[in-house]
Amino acid sequence: MTRKYIWVLCLLIIFSNCGRKIKLPTNLPELGGGTFDTTYVPITPIWAEAGGIPFNQPQDIHIGFDGYIYIADTDNDRIVKLDQSGEFIDQYYGAENPTSISQDRLFRLLATGDSIIYKKGTQEQNFVSIYIAPDVYDTIPFVIIDTVETDTGIIIVPIDTFRVDTSATIYEGIAPNPLPFSGYAEYYACDFTRSEITRFLFYEPSTIYNLGPAIPTGYTLGKTAYPVGIFTYLTQTGFNLIFCQALYYYSVQLLDGEDFSPIIPWTDSSDIYLQDTFDKPEDVVADEFGNMFVVDSEKNAVLKFSKNGDLILSFGTEGTGEKQFQNPKGIAYANKIVYVADTGNNRILRFKLSTDIPE
Repeated sequence: MTRKYIWVLCLLIIFSNCGRKIKLPTNLPELGGGTFDTTYVPITPIWAEAGGIPFNQPQDIHIGFDGYIYIADTDNDRIVKLDQSGEFIDQYYGAENPTSISQDRLFRLLATGDSIIYKKGTQEQNFVSIYIAPDVYDTIPFVIIDTVETDTGIIIVPIDTFRVDTSATIYEGIAPNPLPFSGYAEYYACDFTRSEITRFLFYEPSTIYNLGPAIPTGYTLGKTAYPVGIFTYLTQTGFNLIFCQALYYYSVQLLDGEDFSPIIPWTDSSDIYLQDTFDKPEDVVADEFGNMFVVDSEKNAVLKFSKNGDLILSFGTEGTGEKQFQNPKGIAYANKIVYVADTGNNRILRFKLSTDIPE
């Protein structure tokens, strides 16, 4: 009799699970206690100044290959160097209105500001420009018109035509090829105006070549429209490139660095490709597992995706609290800590998994 009840109980358990959606494992490692705790909590103190100078509209933050933290303190016209505890190390000038900062394999710092790409070598104190985009590149006809009254009515008559430059280049982001090179380096810059990600070759001490678009303009996967943030990282076979763009279609893309082909295929269930996932993604970074963090300046939030493009979590709202943002523009990651350039609040915020915070 007892054995019969055991069989009935087993059948009930089996059928009660039929049709239930099975949660597939993510690429995140299991955390302590055998649970997935993906709650990010603020780390204090908040960084509001460096070197005795308050931050003024910081737009980017980057963890270099040397392990230091670099901040593009935009309206102070400086790049700040900190250690990972927030201790002030140095500050560099020469880059006007810097909006992005990165570092190549030879520890040269790169920055962009408006139409200029800047570099600071290991022996230089400040940044110098290595590339200035042409002042006039794309023009459109501008027609001055007049109206003339005739027997049949009023007609419009063009009386003069000019060609007006409407697209002075704006570089919104820059990243190096993270592979080691000998004698030269590759850089990829987000040309917001021309809707392309441009490839540059740089040779010491100051020779740089514009090789044209690595990622051309377009509205499909593998192309870009108004790119604003870019990040590169090594893989077992080469490197990957992630970028975000202002257009809603394919707002964030993950590409193979060898041929710039999309890694995540399009499906109507891929969270990273859904139009309502983002409002205005500004910057992106990846962790050691290939998960991607995107900062969205209009959502005032950070969104975390798996390497397959599935949304894992998001956090943040508009405001001035410890877990709130005002027009955040930059994001970085190192040693399980997420760093956010909270531009509108003139500060840098840090977040860590709650399971990694000592009780």
